[in-house]
Amino acid sequence: MFTFIVVELSNNVYRKLRNGIQKTIRRMSTIVIASLSAVATFQVHADYKVYRLKLAETWGQTRRF
Repeated sequence: MFTFIVVELSNNVYRKLRNGIQKTIRRMSTIVIASLSAVATFQVHADYKVYRLKLAETWGQTRRF
């Protein structure tokens, strides 16, 4: 009986530990995906600003001539 209780307790501890680790991994992967999405958004925004700046410079040069 004592062995059964110890085994059940250790199984319960293992299950809680495994579930906790899985939750942590899910949370971390969500944070990583959100961070990568934010970086990609900022990169697209920066590229668009550079494009607009070059377009404005080109437009300005053609208007001067």
